[in-house]
Amino acid sequence: MWRKQRFRLRPGLRYIFDVQEELTRRIVVAIEPHIDDAEREKVSRRRPENLGAYEHAIAARGKAHAAYIHSDAGLRNEAMSEARASLAMDARSVKALQVVAFVHWQRYILGGMSDRPSEWRAGIEAANQAIELDRHDSLSYTLKAMLLGGAARDAGLAAAALQTARRAHELNPNSSSALNTLAYCELGAGLVDLATAHVHEALRMSPRDPMRHNFYQQLATACLCTGDYINGVEYAHRGLADAPDIPQLHGMLAMNLVGLGEIEKAKDAFITASRLAPAWVQRGLDGGFAFGAPAHLPRVTTFLRVAGGLESPTAADALR
Repeated sequence: MWRKQRFRLRPGLRYIFDVQEELTRRIVVAIEPHIDDAEREKVSRRRPENLGAYEHAIAARGKAHAAYIHSDAGLRNEAMSEARASLAMDARSVKALQVVAFVHWQRYILGGMSDRPSEWRAGIEAANQAIELDRHDSLSYTLKAMLLGGAARDAGLAAAALQTARRAHELNPNSSSALNTLAYCELGAGLVDLATAHVHEALRMSPRDPMRHNFYQQLATACLCTGDYINGVEYAHRGLADAPDIPQLHGMLAMNLVGLGEIEKAKDAFITASRLAPAWVQRGLDGGFAFGAPAHLPRVTTFLRVAGGLESPTAADALR
């Protein structure tokens, strides 16, 4: 009799354990980015000469994130210097190598045209070194996928970006950064529906993520690809509310506004994007963004050119 009753209780107990496990997972996912922020804030209050290799790497990561959020080339240089200082003390610092890869990605995406190939190669090299030192660290694969995805107009690199991003997500399915990067690579490959689903999953996992503006950027991009310009404008505005200095968000706002026919507003957004990242905007005007789907790149390029006053608004009519 006892055995029979115990057997009947098992499904209920299993359900309770599953619920507890899921709640724990959600708590960890929710607080992990804020723990990182607190750690960076703590290190920033210490004098640089008192920092060890680990502290230099944490300080470098904080400056690298700030550089991206504020489109600040000076902070990028400071982040790189901090990372190099960490590597001088510990050549096997995975965290420092990750910062090096992240800064090179920023320079590759947002920097000048002449040095982009060297920035890309240096970023890939740093990411590969980090992976060799710790093959179980999801962030290293995430950064490598970002670099590969940024060059995804090449079909081989687009496939490699997807594979690497999937590996990052497999290693840490609770990482909103890995999930967002997977969506980034999927957008570059033309897998818009899949990318959109993954970004919404990331938002559910970490609704108050300090890098939430990246999620909204992907959603604004996805809306631009599908012609859902009303929501594209809304997502861009949400992202800019969190991070008003992200040039890609201003660019996506401009292009979605062109989709709606609101040309004057689009011009204002284009001007802001050009001020923050002129090289990124120029690359877009030249048709150099990484969109693998044949229908997406002509729309993106034309809409940006319309927002910049280089094409007549009527040029967008056939692409809406």
